[in-house]
Amino acid sequence: MRSLNQLLWLQRLLVKLRWAYFVKFWGMDIHPSTVMSLSVRLDKTYPKGVHIGPHSYLAFDVAVLAHDMPRGLHCDTYIGARGSLTSANALQRIMEEKKIANYLSIENYNDWRRTGFPVLTKVPNALSDIPRRMLYPQNEILSNPQAVHSAKLTDRLWWDQ
Repeated sequence: MRSLNQLLWLQRLLVKLRWAYFVKFWGMDIHPSTVMSLSVRLDKTYPKGVHIGPHSYLAFDVAVLAHDMPRGLHCDTYIGARGSLTSANALQRIMEEKKIANYLSIENYNDWRRTGFPVLTKVPNALSDIPRRMLYPQNEILSNPQAVHSAKLTDRLWWDQ
């Protein structure tokens, strides 16, 4: 009885041809050392948004999307391009991944105030720095004359020092 391992060369050839099809025809950014199953589905809606880094492995029936159809957005999807996790960059990498997972959540803002990651930069021609707190509401200022109401948007809270 013949082994299926004798056809391994055919599978590797098909994977390389598929890689060439995605890179040359669709313009996807896929590193040549990437290994992917023949059942992997890559987004052809926005092919320039697919980026797969070196030594990545895409397993069976994986779908890589680079669009958000309900909102009509095209976005870049990066797989295996982040490097490795070390003790020196652990907090930064974890908070950046948490930001991606909590897309459009206010929790990302609180995480930035607490840890400084992901790094935010002030937009050009901004009128002020990135806000770090909310101002007291007018009702609080009028009804509580004993409290200190001199807070500015850029002042840090006690836990944000």
